[in-house]
Amino acid sequence: MLFDFGTNAQLALHLMLHGKLLWLEAGDEPPKHCIARLEFPGITLALTDFQKAAHFTLNPEPAKAADALSDTLSAAWLKAQLTGSRATIKAVLMDQKRIAGIGNAYADEILWAARIAPGSIAGKIPGAAITHLAKAIKQVLKNAEKQILKQQPEAISGEARDFMKVHNSHKKNSPSGAAILKTTLGSRSTYYTDEQVLYT
Repeated sequence: MLFDFGTNAQLALHLMLHGKLLWLEAGDEPPKHCIARLEFPGITLALTDFQKAAHFTLNPEPAKAADALSDTLSAAWLKAQLTGSRATIKAVLMDQKRIAGIGNAYADEILWAARIAPGSIAGKIPGAAITHLAKAIKQVLKNAEKQILKQQPEAISGEARDFMKVHNSHKKNSPSGAAILKTTLGSRSTYYTDEQVLYT
């Protein structure tokens, strides 16, 4: 999240895993685990994180990674990123130095939508599948924005996830009826189905 206060006054915020933003009005008790506050006339925006991992950066350097929803992230760009890579495709999607904005749960959702197994070797994925993957990235994230805005229009913290199709511990089957499987990949809980093709 980027707060732009004008020339030489940008403040970047990363919530990490457990950071939360809370609006406080005059007289409100300070929340637990508050690590920073932004004071505005009559109201305060507080940042809390019991792990103290969330953080602000003043005047951050421009991001070198491609934003997941930017025009930069095309099928051709993605193919160039994957060519020759021995990393798993899930690891590539979650690499914030390469693609900004895809976390663990959304990587699973995107790969299911593209029908690519999360353990696939990135450099082995064929061009047609990469094209589907590039489209899935935009479709899944744009749909998530719509769902979250619809369910929590006033929210500045937290995230609705009950609309997720496979990365959902309460669901047993994908929308097309396949059993949802769970494994650990790169220390992350990973949800997938046998509808997804494994490229090795």
